[in-house]
Amino acid sequence: MSAWADQSGNSSNVAQATAANQPLRYGYDGINDKAYLDFDGTNDTFVSGSNLPVTTDFTIFEVSRIDKASDNVFGWYNSSAAISIGTNASGHITATVSDGTNTITANTAVDNKASNHISVLKKHNKRIDLEYYDSANSITATDNDSGFNHSFEFNTATFNIGSYNSTNNMDGQLNELIIFNRALSDTEIAEVRGYLNLKYKIY
Repeated sequence: MSAWADQSGNSSNVAQATAANQPLRYGYDGINDKAYLDFDGTNDTFVSGSNLPVTTDFTIFEVSRIDKASDNVFGWYNSSAAISIGTNASGHITATVSDGTNTITANTAVDNKASNHISVLKKHNKRIDLEYYDSANSITATDNDSGFNHSFEFNTATFNIGSYNSTNNMDGQLNELIIFNRALSDTEIAEVRGYLNLKYKIY
């Protein structure tokens, strides 16, 4: 698949011109028999055609199955500032946000490889919250840093789907990615998560 259009109307489309780096799209047999993108773990990745459409605070939802450790389903990088969602070396779902000097990280502390799941990363002020759900686990984690620059804006570079800065490429399946340009309330997060669970029957 060479391109994936942004369904929100904000034109944050992603694409991959190199055929060898294009994930495969399957119209069924994914989570709850839904369509999905299959990433090969070697070089498959999408790169956005425009900068990440968020400023200081944001909320990101992803529905996927990541089959290996140290893989990323979402990545943004500009100099040393970064956002990443994926698995760490232990297979824990991990979310990291850096302002270029200070880094805040939260993870599930459970090996989540090869699990169909919903994860949520919310960044607000100097803190991040991670929520993770699969058929066996419901996990929340948080981290904060008083030195974090809460005014740092993340709309200064493109973003990747299926990798982090074209590295740590994802081996697995991605069903859905939703990005909000603000920190959603707990009620709003529960509503979006409920919609995703109704659609994909994760838990």
